[in-house]
Amino acid sequence: MLTRSPVVILSTFYISTAYVYLYFLLTTFPTFFGERYGFSEGQIGLTYLGPGIGLIAGQLIFGHLLDRHFEKQRNIPEDRLKILLPGNLLMVVGLFWYGWTAQAHTHWALPLAGTAVICLGVFCVGISTQSYLTDAFELFAASALAANTIVRSLLGAVLPLCAPALYGRLGYGWGNSLLGFIVLVFIPATVLLIRFGERMRLDARFQIY
Repeated sequence: MLTRSPVVILSTFYISTAYVYLYFLLTTFPTFFGERYGFSEGQIGLTYLGPGIGLIAGQLIFGHLLDRHFEKQRNIPEDRLKILLPGNLLMVVGLFWYGWTAQAHTHWALPLAGTAVICLGVFCVGISTQSYLTDAFELFAASALAANTIVRSLLGAVLPLCAPALYGRLGYGWGNSLLGFIVLVFIPATVLLIRFGERMRLDARFQIY
């Protein structure tokens, strides 16, 4: 599926990017809040409430909207992707927010709020892509989700190891801006997936079952 199905490839890329960015945050919080703000270990632990609030808000807001929107549309799998674009945009806004408030050494609440926005976007990307793969491949959904999970887990484990080097070289401002620009570059692909996903999925050249 990862080599023959464009919709699986694109969906896996989006959710893998979201996971990598999430773990960029989680693994660098101790260094960032410890060194920049002098937080104790206990205080650093509380900073994870920022991403947690973003994820919970995503569940409360977009989990409900996704189902309601799906019921009002044509009920094709691609309708699940309608919140993918807002998710991408939220990630971009959150990355710039977090990066430049961190770079400017503002009050700790401001970068923490930025991480909540990032994770709100991460949830949108995650729920839309996984529900899309489930609906699109039906009996073969387990295979599509397994391929998706393997790639995102491997990338989520490996790429965050580069975070200290990235922030050390570019700083939090430009480092997070670079991550945001990567998402921006692929927004046209998001639009194409939403618009032409059904055609690609049903094209005989890409049939895998």
